[in-house]
Amino acid sequence: MKGPSTGFMSLKNLDDFHVWPIKHRHWSFEIVEDEAHEVWISTRDLRSFYARLPKDDVLKTSYQRTSLYAKDVKTFYLSERTMRLELAKSKAYSEHTDVLKFLDWFDRNVSQVAAKKRSNKKLDHSNAQRDEGARQLHVGPMPAALAPSHLDASTLPMELGERWRMDQDPNMPQKVFRPEAMPVRTTWGSWSKEKAELCWQYLTSFFRGERNLFLTFGFCLLLAILPGRIEAILLPYSLDWTREYGRVIWSLAVMMPIALIAAIGIAIALTRSARASFKKPGGVLWGGTFYLLSIGLAPVTFTNFWDQSVMENWWGMVTGTLKPAEVYADPHLGRVVVRGEFTLGSADALQFVLDRNPKLTLVEIESPGGIVIEGLRMAQMIVDRRMDTVSMEGCYSACTLLLAGGVDRYLGPDVEVGFHRSGTRYGPVSRGWTATDYKMAEFWQSRGVSTVFIHKALKPSIREIWTPIHGEMYGAGYATLRWSERKSGY
Repeated sequence: MKGPSTGFMSLKNLDDFHVWPIKHRHWSFEIVEDEAHEVWISTRDLRSFYARLPKDDVLKTSYQRTSLYAKDVKTFYLSERTMRLELAKSKAYSEHTDVLKFLDWFDRNVSQVAAKKRSNKKLDHSNAQRDEGARQLHVGPMPAALAPSHLDASTLPMELGERWRMDQDPNMPQKVFRPEAMPVRTTWGSWSKEKAELCWQYLTSFFRGERNLFLTFGFCLLLAILPGRIEAILLPYSLDWTREYGRVIWSLAVMMPIALIAAIGIAIALTRSARASFKKPGGVLWGGTFYLLSIGLAPVTFTNFWDQSVMENWWGMVTGTLKPAEVYADPHLGRVVVRGEFTLGSADALQFVLDRNPKLTLVEIESPGGIVIEGLRMAQMIVDRRMDTVSMEGCYSACTLLLAGGVDRYLGPDVEVGFHRSGTRYGPVSRGWTATDYKMAEFWQSRGVSTVFIHKALKPSIREIWTPIHGEMYGAGYATLRWSERKSGY
């Protein structure tokens, strides 16, 4: 019986228990099992195996609710959990290896068998409850007049558990209904939302510094390539920059904040990942070295897309304060004059003057250059109208495109014509031809300029300039006539 104050379980005999011996190597142990299939083990046998086990009086005091004492045999028993707690103290002694072997043997031959019996008993109890309830269930809804008076719920639709039981095969062992184990159908919306959240958590883990430095650097390389891929979508190669200049300016202006955000993200990811690597052995040396070598990717990503002149032209286009090149008609000299830098709107100004002076066939250009897309568009207007061109003072950079657009291209006696590759003076200088350079080369080639001359013209960078002599320009087909050889009327 159980003591009223201490909770200690004391029995006269073990008639209500199943007692059976079991042997491990050369040791024998007495096992006691109750109706709930809980097991106890004799401390006398356990102490013969593990001599360091405390005395029974000490165990009674420490484990009042998990111990058992049989008066008829004067034997003290410990529960399985209590036995494991006491044997766990053997870690500090040499007997620990033998204790581990014993616990492994006990688990396979006693604990697992008892656990299986307990689960089977619980299943039998649940099946008995199910069978008892099955005799009182009515399948499906029925008219209220036919329903028994004590089962009004039978006239309602079947519940989930009732439908689940109906779907079971009667020839197979019946299972216990568990609503939490029923398969749950996931909609496409919830599935895609879950996957998007997982993807977002994975991407943001790089910016939180949770990935190693080398993996973070690979991610940053992809992030540095991303603005270029976006630019390729916004400005495909087949796009005519001379006619879609507004779209080009807006696309280039949009790319700058995108590149800035990418550069900031690269700097944050690499910095936090490097700080995390400093906590590892030797991380300060190798992590700091790799960080110093890779952090330059952030400014390079931004400077590749930054262009001060594009931003100035975009802002002037938005605010309407951008002053285009000066374009006017001179009826006394019989020509259209273009002077000044080719900023945004210069092509529209030339178009306006040409539409109102269709009889003028000569364009005089004096300009330091400007936006190439404006120059290409203005040059194409001259080509379409089959006009002649002349420069008397100076023609540089994008201005050379307009001069090459004429049918007859005149050079003044003291004029200087300067060539170089496209680019910006505020950013890095490209070592090779850009997409804009290829467009310039294609236009010059379509006007009959030799390939050798084109390569010489596009050899200098944006910060250099090449001014060929007049004879070389005449020989290469860039210029056709001297101003002294002009047609009558000019």
